[in-house]
Amino acid sequence: MISRRLLLTDLCLLAGTATADIITSKDGHATTGTVTRIEADGVFISIGAGEMKIFNTDIARVSVDRPAEYEAGLAALKAQNFPVAIAALKPLVDRYAGLPVSWLPEAMQRLSDAYIGQQDFAAAKAVGDRLVKLYPQAGQSGTAGLQSIRLLMAQKNFAQAAEILQKAIEPVLKAQSPTPQQEATTVEALVALGDCQRALNKPEDALDSYLTVVTLFDASAAKTAEARYKAGQVFEELGNWRRARTTYQDLLTESPAAEPVADVKKRLAALTAAHPE
Repeated sequence: MISRRLLLTDLCLLAGTATADIITSKDGHATTGTVTRIEADGVFISIGAGEMKIFNTDIARVSVDRPAEYEAGLAALKAQNFPVAIAALKPLVDRYAGLPVSWLPEAMQRLSDAYIGQQDFAAAKAVGDRLVKLYPQAGQSGTAGLQSIRLLMAQKNFAQAAEILQKAIEPVLKAQSPTPQQEATTVEALVALGDCQRALNKPEDALDSYLTVVTLFDASAAKTAEARYKAGQVFEELGNWRRARTTYQDLLTESPAAEPVADVKKRLAALTAAHPE
């Protein structure tokens, strides 16, 4: 039996080698090393001669390339190996959270997802709350809010999640010129709303949510493909074989490399054999 430690090591080797962290001071001096910890007033970085602290008031820029563990964590999460995902992502969040580094909010979201997958809802909420506190822009963009929605859905609070999603979506649908960020967040919210509506046995409402993504938005090819796939499933559930086939065929035409394509081909073949008309 392969240990989690060995699996994590293998994933990190596949992902690549982490690079050094760079803190650039306001006077232009760059300190290269490894960030070891963060305090309220500054950042500690390990260099060849030892460890030094650089105060926040002196920092102009922080550069931390995505470490191998980050990619390994995402790969493990995609494979639904939640313990390995947590083992990869948690040390990164513990070390770097709070730094102005572009990949940190995403790492925190994915760590929360891993805790949700492991049904450790208290830990998932703690990470989500910390995300909002350290990166307020995540809350403003809606991504942190969607994290709380995923938590509600994991706890099967579909009605509450749907109510929150509908209130968030309505203003964007009425807006004349939503921003790209608003569109991307709304697409994800609409797919989540459709999932809630399916769970609440409201297939027609779910179809409306999924097809809104397909007809009104093109912010995310992956989410559009997901919405088409789920719309096709709902058409099947409703016994509308013709619309199901058409929806699946459109997905294969528009998104031939999308993640659900293999299953779509199987469903389409089964539908054609069972309902050739």
